[in-house]
Amino acid sequence: MSYNLCYNEFSYSNSISYGERTMTLDSLLTKYNYTTRCPNYALTGKTSEYLQYIDKAPFFISPDINLIKESSADSKAKVLIVSAPGAVGKTTFAKYLSYAIGAMYWDLSKLTIGTGTFQGSILAAIGLTNLSAFMRDLAESKAIIAFDAFDEAEMISGRRMLGEFVFDIASSVKESDTPCAVLFARTTTAQFLASFCETNNISFDHYEIGYFSRSAAEEFVKQSCERDIPIPVIDGYFSVLEKYSFCDKSFTGYAPTLQVIAKHIASESNTMHVINGLANKSTISELICKIMHDLLEREQGIVVNALKSRCADKYPEFTDWNAIYTPEEQVARILSLLIFEQVEYTDWTIAGLPAGMVDDYADLLLRQVNQHPFLFEAKDEYIFAGPAFKDFTLAYSLLHTSIVDTANLYFEEGNVNNYLPSTVFFDCYIFMANHDANLASIDLLYKSFCAHNHAGELGTLSIYEEVRNEETDTPERNYVVSFGVNNVTKETLIIPTQDNDVIHFESVFNVTIDAPHLVVELGTTTAEARVSNSTIVCKQIIWKSRKATIEVALNHESLIVTEEKMQGKTLFDCIVNGTLKVSTSNISNYYKLLPYSFDYTSEKSIEDLAGFAHRVRCILLYFRTHGKDTLGKTADFVRNIIVGSSKPKQRVLDFLMAAGIAYEEEHLLKINMELLGEAGINFSIVMSAEITAYKKLFNDFLSYSEGKQK
Repeated sequence: MSYNLCYNEFSYSNSISYGERTMTLDSLLTKYNYTTRCPNYALTGKTSEYLQYIDKAPFFISPDINLIKESSADSKAKVLIVSAPGAVGKTTFAKYLSYAIGAMYWDLSKLTIGTGTFQGSILAAIGLTNLSAFMRDLAESKAIIAFDAFDEAEMISGRRMLGEFVFDIASSVKESDTPCAVLFARTTTAQFLASFCETNNISFDHYEIGYFSRSAAEEFVKQSCERDIPIPVIDGYFSVLEKYSFCDKSFTGYAPTLQVIAKHIASESNTMHVINGLANKSTISELICKIMHDLLEREQGIVVNALKSRCADKYPEFTDWNAIYTPEEQVARILSLLIFEQVEYTDWTIAGLPAGMVDDYADLLLRQVNQHPFLFEAKDEYIFAGPAFKDFTLAYSLLHTSIVDTANLYFEEGNVNNYLPSTVFFDCYIFMANHDANLASIDLLYKSFCAHNHAGELGTLSIYEEVRNEETDTPERNYVVSFGVNNVTKETLIIPTQDNDVIHFESVFNVTIDAPHLVVELGTTTAEARVSNSTIVCKQIIWKSRKATIEVALNHESLIVTEEKMQGKTLFDCIVNGTLKVSTSNISNYYKLLPYSFDYTSEKSIEDLAGFAHRVRCILLYFRTHGKDTLGKTADFVRNIIVGSSKPKQRVLDFLMAAGIAYEEEHLLKINMELLGEAGINFSIVMSAEITAYKKLFNDFLSYSEGKQK
């Protein structure tokens, strides 16, 4: 197989220029002449779990579809790439497209893909007798395949296998006149698919599913409501939302929040009371948490009133009715039902509840929990009523110590595999966290944060340690966790350090970790780990997966540095088009990493851009929290604790002082922000860990070092 995996999604992202028109599904079908239904082939065998025809129309309201990038006039597209932020409705779109034109629907979340998967699966599905006829129909654009869940396939199989799978598809459709393979993925994965196709001369058109228009959103809500709600009432609800500047289409046109709105409007007969309750909210996070809590409080009221009517007279000694069916209890019972498929009073016992009331309460729970608005019964099992309900429930549970064990059990039961949260998880977690955020949630938070991304946007995550009290003998430290888009910080969490801190990621992309006391776990036993365009400087890395891929794009530099030996019997695949440096004492155990070995502790480590930039960041980050115009910190503390015995850091500090960027005044070491800016550095760059931004300062450092040697 001959293909090039040296893609550069950064380059593709920067090359995007949005098309001039917004399309509907009907206009898309017309443009590509998808007007004749595809021939249906009889499907057999185990492939029915992931390969099927959609015979029944799914619930579907067409969103806006935006042209992102179009193939050149002399190179007709062979594939369509359809991207969207998380949970916008890619699967519904893919299924409806399949239904509308008779295309084959392929769910990539249900299998491991790689070399030979495409034709092998087709052969298994339709049989040898029909294989040549189907492949001919594919080549002649008579057969169409909608490939759903490429983002989940990436988590399961890794990017190399994704690349091989896409190359196999492209080889089979290269003679087609119109695109007969439609690839659906979240934005980040879609930008990989697009850059891979671009690099391998696979012509494609790229579209993005947009949010619903106001009228489409109102129709979505009307059709989703459990009772008939007149459009004027729904319109009144949206009119209130539109008064808030933060309620743009990303909220009022976003499918998960529309599902929540539908539940909210239908939750009370007095809809004006519901609408009036939306007043005086300041953020989307606050608004959606308000709606969720309204639903929880309504459920609590129903159960309390029912239990009171049964038991209040018989058990007058019990008066703590507010302890019955609290939001915490509801979330715990929802998760228990999903895990154990049953409702038991013992899942959440109530202190002081008279023994005689337990049976009555247990009977109520049996009838009420499975009717919870957060749940939906499908094919004799209970699932969440939508992505927003799932994400709110999990964010809520991870922040409440009384139910965090239940949440962890839910994840241990396999529910964390392939879980890609919508934006609601991030929004609700951040709003509810206060000072309770923890490292265990960062992986999910970053996935959820990146679910906001549109085409052309790249999420970034930065984690570093800062000293919060320099006056003590043993300095107290925080982790500063910053989420950004295209290197602009959007949200920051402060998490106090603990002894033996560990953070786990399934994979990292566009991530910088600079935390010398932190242990980083990467990968799982069931999925390949991926480190893409990321820098990790930490105490130790523990590789959990059997295989791991390290990627560095052209013009990017990555560091992997551990103070202690790396752990894990992992086989590495390195796709390095930029610069990769790896420093760990047992690098000889990982032969694929040996070409990238360097000694981080050596003074020579700052003679390359990545090593130099990291030492500058280590020093400058210490000044981040200073509130005055001129940044100043205790000079002795900078020298003895921040720089310490590190000769590379000392050389960098000497250079910064010689350049006038750092200077000493009385007992303080200060930073001249004007001179730092002239070198192309500001604190947004420092926070984002954008290594290439340090080139001018690095060249000045090299000139300074040469002058010192003379």
